[in-house]
Amino acid sequence: MLCELVESLKDPYDPTKNIQLMSQLCRTPTGALWASLWESKAASSAEILHLRALTEQPLDLEEIASCTEGTLGHRYFQWLGEYGIPLQDQLDRLSGKIDQPPLYIARLLKTHDLHHIVLDIPPTKDGEIMLQGAISALSSSPGPFEALTVPALPYLAARGHRGAFRAWKKGFDLGKALKGQGGVDPLVIPYEDLWKTQVSDICSKYNLQVTLHIK
Repeated sequence: MLCELVESLKDPYDPTKNIQLMSQLCRTPTGALWASLWESKAASSAEILHLRALTEQPLDLEEIASCTEGTLGHRYFQWLGEYGIPLQDQLDRLSGKIDQPPLYIARLLKTHDLHHIVLDIPPTKDGEIMLQGAISALSSSPGPFEALTVPALPYLAARGHRGAFRAWKKGFDLGKALKGQGGVDPLVIPYEDLWKTQVSDICSKYNLQVTLHIK
């Protein structure tokens, strides 16, 4: 299942397959353990409650569309128009299968595209693997990301994605460099409170300046 989960992140993105795999992960003891470990390390109890409330809020597309240029909302609205991947829909579908999915997995779904925007990583075949490497390095509880992605790299390489190892390491090196300057776990960023904030200001506040890309 782990290899299939990473395979589902390849282009073209397959929302239906991803939801099926995420719902399976939610039901496993491993998934529950990962969620519990992440919540215990990622933030305070009050912050976790706030993140849960934000995650359960539906996206207000009218608010996002009205945001000015350079803000997170503006960039995300452009992203939806270009790539057409409304992850809120996926979260809603997952919630239909799983009563109150773990916050860790819900944040993975709902904020995935926002990590792409803030870390300036494109949603290409290499970019998806690079993002997983970056979040693994930045995560408050890195084990789950490494468990999901590292074993799948040979699987991807054997199926023609020869740049999988290089892309993951590039992302991991980026995340490690950002964490070294105080970069936070992207899953705890309250993106839903920041639609009208400039992306550059978000990167500065959370020490995720995109100028540190590893070439």
